[in-house]
Amino acid sequence: MSKRGSIQCSGRKPRILSYHGLMAREGRELEQLVALIEKTLGPSAQVDSPALLPDKDGGGDREVDVAIRVKSGSSSILVIIECRDRAATQDVRWVEEVAQKRVSVSADKVVAVSSSGFSRGAIEKARALNVDLRVYGHLEPEAIKGWIPPLTLETRYKMWEAKSVELVLDDEMLERLQIVRRAEAVSSIADMRAREHSTNRILTLMELWAPLSLKHPELRYLPADGTRVERRPFVGWTSPEYSYVFPEGEVLLHGFYVKLDAWISDKTQVMSPTGGYFSAHPGEAFPLAAVLETQITLGQAPLVIRAVIPRDGKPGSIDFRRPNS
Repeated sequence: MSKRGSIQCSGRKPRILSYHGLMAREGRELEQLVALIEKTLGPSAQVDSPALLPDKDGGGDREVDVAIRVKSGSSSILVIIECRDRAATQDVRWVEEVAQKRVSVSADKVVAVSSSGFSRGAIEKARALNVDLRVYGHLEPEAIKGWIPPLTLETRYKMWEAKSVELVLDDEMLERLQIVRRAEAVSSIADMRAREHSTNRILTLMELWAPLSLKHPELRYLPADGTRVERRPFVGWTSPEYSYVFPEGEVLLHGFYVKLDAWISDKTQVMSPTGGYFSAHPGEAFPLAAVLETQITLGQAPLVIRAVIPRDGKPGSIDFRRPNS
């Protein structure tokens, strides 16, 4: 059984910004999340992550985790953000390094974001060096009850369940190998193998069919009430690209029919808070934004849906990422 899905949110109506994180580099999750939060808090700003900025001290370019450019009259303001996702509380030394980077790249403002907080000395040093501190950390569900209504994710899947597969093979090669089989039981569709001529890879018919099922015209229109309907979509090629692998040998595969049942399935999931974006300065320990998540399966792969909701009532945003990406 497989499925494809479309996504809708209710409770509040987030604005989709982009598909952040689907191809994320290792260790970049916090930086990408901070970039998304800052873009949500300042929708008119230009946010880049990572960004290369000219280094006036050492020459060349210097990488920063997040760069924010905000238009102000006829000029623009540059804010840089450095992030650390480490277990240890961040100390004075890192705050000093971040402050020096601001000078090196001629930024107007610098923000340091930690997932583990800051020492008292680091907070005092940040005040002296004009470094803003932020913490991304745990957020209790009760903390958002007053400003975020229950947020749910409604997913609509196009489901299909294959019943049988009919192969369209080269007759001459079938006769030469004395093969009379043309159909296989669906229980073995994941094991039915074909060799791709261009790469010599062995693929299953499920691997050939599943990506095409997302846009196949036979599955485009299905009853919205969930009624199962029978379909017989065809997958084929104008020139031979695959050979079907029999125990007796290989036969040119011109295509195959998949006899299946298809239907619509709706599902509603509650999005749960996974973190908050806080100011780390004394007297400002309240969330600037909340992050809520839920996980769905899209095709054969899990997908995390993440919503960022500002505390000040601005529109929220959502993004999509693979788990652990």
